[in-house]
Amino acid sequence: MLRFTLRQLSYFRATAALGSIASAAKELGVSTAAISAAIDNLEAIAGTRLFNRFPAHGVKLTPSGEILEQMARGVLAEAEKWAQGARNLRTDAGGKVQIGTYLALVYVFAIPILMRNREIWPKVELDFVESSHPNLLEQLNKGHIDIMMLYDLCFEREGYDVVDLAKVEAKVVLPASSPLAGRKRLALGDLEGLSYVRLDREIPGRTMLDLLYARGIKPPIAFSSSSYELVRSAVGKGLGFTFSMFQPHNAITYQGDRLVCIPLEEPLQQVRIIAACRKGRLQEDIIRNVISSCRHVLEAADSRN
Repeated sequence: MLRFTLRQLSYFRATAALGSIASAAKELGVSTAAISAAIDNLEAIAGTRLFNRFPAHGVKLTPSGEILEQMARGVLAEAEKWAQGARNLRTDAGGKVQIGTYLALVYVFAIPILMRNREIWPKVELDFVESSHPNLLEQLNKGHIDIMMLYDLCFEREGYDVVDLAKVEAKVVLPASSPLAGRKRLALGDLEGLSYVRLDREIPGRTMLDLLYARGIKPPIAFSSSSYELVRSAVGKGLGFTFSMFQPHNAITYQGDRLVCIPLEEPLQQVRIIAACRKGRLQEDIIRNVISSCRHVLEAADSRN
């Protein structure tokens, strides 16, 4: 059982910093007797003197006192972190937060993030804005959205607060009827001769097709769409393969076909998903709390994959 309090540690630190019991008492708005009693108690616990007293000249830490003062500093810092964490969990804080992200991420994560946030912070209203990367970045800079959830591909972090959410890698998506569907991992060579179903996007960096070409794999394009679900449906009907960073909970397409996601033996692309907001906004409890919900959901998805 602890025989000292955080208040006593704070009195001890103030005395050490100011070099005087009287100055510490004045700074903290308490009596000198309270400061002296706290120090006496800590010295009794430590079994050694923490200060050398100099009448009319204040106090100075002993060598033992210097060691314990550093430890007290760490204890108080951790206590403040705990208190901040507790403040972050307040359910009475409310407001509206708009999250901008890509269609592919919205399909998989919007509802889990929404439900997680309602459970922890029920008075915080979330809106999701789905668009291309350039448009989302413009809306973030203009203050039309509060948080942008994106792939960390060529993103210039200067001028933004950025939080890493998860690290993911591209997986091959095939119909469950494919001869390759039972494999635990695939080599790039296994994709030779297969057609590709392309998800059109406006995201910085090289596309998955670019990465395939760089490895000498040049599949014919069987179908292209900017719709995540339409691409999945085309794969389900056997038009070809595509890539996905995540295994959705529902492996069934809108057309009723089952899909499988299979990792590559040598990852074709690994990328971080990040949350970005304008500089300084991460200091706001509501923004920090919503990003915490995003990270919780994406880390859970990452562990499943």
